[in-house]
Amino acid sequence: MEAAFGQLLFTFSVNLYKQLLSADSAANASNLLCSPLTIAAALGMTLAGARNNTARQIRALFVEGISSRSVSSGHPRALDDDDVIHDAFSSIIGSLNYDSDGMETVSLRFANRLYASLDVRLAPEYAALVSSSYRASVANVDFDNDTEATRRAINGWVFQETASKIAELLPPGSVDSGTCVALVNAVYFRGSWAELFDPELTAEEPFYETPTRSRKVKMMYRTGRFAVGRHEGLGVSLVSIPYRQETVHFHAPQALPMNFTFD
Repeated sequence: MEAAFGQLLFTFSVNLYKQLLSADSAANASNLLCSPLTIAAALGMTLAGARNNTARQIRALFVEGISSRSVSSGHPRALDDDDVIHDAFSSIIGSLNYDSDGMETVSLRFANRLYASLDVRLAPEYAALVSSSYRASVANVDFDNDTEATRRAINGWVFQETASKIAELLPPGSVDSGTCVALVNAVYFRGSWAELFDPELTAEEPFYETPTRSRKVKMMYRTGRFAVGRHEGLGVSLVSIPYRQETVHFHAPQALPMNFTFD
């Protein structure tokens, strides 16, 4: 089941980036970075409280391209079962949060919080599910009469969860007296390479935005032995660079000759 759900999240991530890149190109923006897992988790929490057509649409998004045959015979429930989706998120999110050795190795934090207006009464079973499966805390806030203070409080939580890196997730005007519920999540990562890059070797090299358009950017340089692979479906090659925490690796697209072979 987890393998099938992992494939589902991979497909979701690729499709999400395709949509964002399309919109990004139309807006002529220069950079694009997002966390598909946090968006998927927010959808999962929404699914837990959704009914009828809304629930069907979210469920269809999760199971698109993944058949029940992908689920192991030892786990007969199909991925269109909401409980399976929530259980899978519980397993994934539960494995993410750790701080192996402070700032010297790898720190990863993944946090969710649900802010509900004072006049919104969440079903106890819903609050219990998002807490157990998504590690989401629930807070009742006064969107109606104290909107700005509530916005600052939400930003303060994000600021704390991201080690002071994101100061203003919600800009002024992003919430108002009509806001009923806000699903907020934050992800923070910091890691040290197993073998450091020599800053003296950093140099400007061409970065290809498209096959025909490039610009000069500063690139790190290091020689060594790395695990590499190729994903034929995406048409990209990948290189794996380890962090000091041996179980954590950075996987980056790498321009390799088409006749490149792997030993």
